[in-house]
Amino acid sequence: MLDKFLLYINGRNLIDNGQKVLLAVSGGIDSMVMVDVFLRAQFPIGIAHINHKLRGVESDEDQNFVANFCAKYQIPFYLLELPENTFDKGNLQDKARNLRYEWLQDIALQHKYDLIATAHHSSDEVETFMINLMRGAGVSGLDGIPVRSGNIIRPLLFASKEDILQYAMDHAVQYREDSSNATDKYLRNKIRHNVLPVLYATDVRSKSGILKSINNLQQTENLLTFLLKQYTDEIVIVRNCLTEISLEPIVSSGVGPGLLFEIIKQFGYNKEQCRDILNSFAINGNRYLTTEYEAITHRKKLIIRKFKEIPKFQPIKIESFPLEFLWYNHLYRLEIIDVPTDLFGSSNVFYLSDDIESPVVIRQRDIEDKIMPLGMRGRSQKLSDYLNNRKMSLFEKEEVLVIEANGVIKAVLMAGISDGARIDHDAKTCIKITKR
Repeated sequence: MLDKFLLYINGRNLIDNGQKVLLAVSGGIDSMVMVDVFLRAQFPIGIAHINHKLRGVESDEDQNFVANFCAKYQIPFYLLELPENTFDKGNLQDKARNLRYEWLQDIALQHKYDLIATAHHSSDEVETFMINLMRGAGVSGLDGIPVRSGNIIRPLLFASKEDILQYAMDHAVQYREDSSNATDKYLRNKIRHNVLPVLYATDVRSKSGILKSINNLQQTENLLTFLLKQYTDEIVIVRNCLTEISLEPIVSSGVGPGLLFEIIKQFGYNKEQCRDILNSFAINGNRYLTTEYEAITHRKKLIIRKFKEIPKFQPIKIESFPLEFLWYNHLYRLEIIDVPTDLFGSSNVFYLSDDIESPVVIRQRDIEDKIMPLGMRGRSQKLSDYLNNRKMSLFEKEEVLVIEANGVIKAVLMAGISDGARIDHDAKTCIKITKR
């Protein structure tokens, strides 16, 4: 098995020369066999153990066993002891898994480990496949346990449980028995004890067939990822912390909900939300939320950003130039300059007359605001209508600031000026506003 381990490591390029590996070790047979092969292969390692406090004295004995092993072989040892009520509510195994990986990443960062290794093997992979199959997973949920996830590697995936048992016997590997593995308390155990034995007894090819299917699904997932990347490069734009997705090509693709789901599942959206988005994709202003993100539909696009509360802008009274301030992670600068030959500016440069009456204030827009746009021949317009005419999205409207002079809106920053802020032909100077 050691030779197979080294071939697997080298064939998958899991560990480079000199890289330090932090091993996640419970003290059970799988993780202790992993420790043994790493020691025999002479990789630089450390060992991390979590005492979940779920089995009373047994948990403490597991901790002592791993700690004593590390002391005997002079291996760096890292311990996390959890409060006894940590897992009182919710999905215990999911909570434990999330907490475990967070802590392992912290230890790896603090102590400069390049990689984290867990002792998952091919039998775990079959169990995970069955669990996800029962939950209705798609291709990405059925393609097994990845051999690498960022800096996390699973170097025993080539081995079966039987291989590990045989190795432990042949090399007298000491380990702890976890009594909870013998119960049917968890779904994984129920599948291990009651489902898989029947499946394997039905057809001797069952296990190898499932593993082959998992491998096929992994290849399919890789192909889909490659094709999706090519497709999304054409319809997805990321700028200013916003992700903009053109929905029309997705709707006409014939596989809309599934395609959109693959693009936005990274933001926490589910397939039902994807169907809702596409069913009303032409309606502006629909809002869709996840735990961390919010999205709106605008001009047949979906615009996604990290969820945040609308900040409150403290009004600024302009008393002198230059003036600088921050808003929505952009630096705004107002200054007096000679009138340029080209007054059209750009999306980040904006000009207006400096001949406006005081007091002059920069503030957030108000629902009652009106503006007298250029070309309207003295007629005013609701600011909300003005912004709609400029096809601004809800997110863009949140950022809108106005310049008010003596109670009258003179300009909408970076969007337009009122008739009363136009620069006269004989003007020598003007206000230049730059957004960075």
